[in-house]
Amino acid sequence: MWLYFWGVWLFSLVFHDFHSSFAEMYYNPQEKAFQVSLKLFSDDMENALTKFSGKKYLLGGLGKDKSPDDILVAYLEQKFRLIHKKKNKIVPIYYIGKEVGVESVTVYFEMPFNDKLTNYELQNTIMLELFDDQTNIVLVQYHSKRKSFEFNKNKTAIFLKSW
Repeated sequence: MWLYFWGVWLFSLVFHDFHSSFAEMYYNPQEKAFQVSLKLFSDDMENALTKFSGKKYLLGGLGKDKSPDDILVAYLEQKFRLIHKKKNKIVPIYYIGKEVGVESVTVYFEMPFNDKLTNYELQNTIMLELFDDQTNIVLVQYHSKRKSFEFNKNKTAIFLKSW
């Protein structure tokens, strides 16, 4: 599946009619946190953040950027959530930085976590407000288990009960 995804991703860099994001959530037991990298198309992200903030948003120049980005963090807090369903508590996002490329941007953040995943729901509605064909893939690695999930306009959340 991952070869297929990366093949489509590379192909879509040339023909950008494909709307997608790809996130990797790796649980680091020493840090007691999920370390997340989220890869998106730069122009789509700029459009989403412009619509979200009501002001023209530009990602900035090429390369790594660790400076605070309140608009991006507010957008992620609303669109990418890990929620304890019984307590209705959202796991906070701690922004680390972003890396801007020619066609894509990778955003790095952490989500502190010291619990079992079985009571949690993962929500991903990134850019669904912009594109009907938006697909968001999330790969979750928690201890020794690894699972991938697909989100779209018809499926915006996954209950992580089988962990």
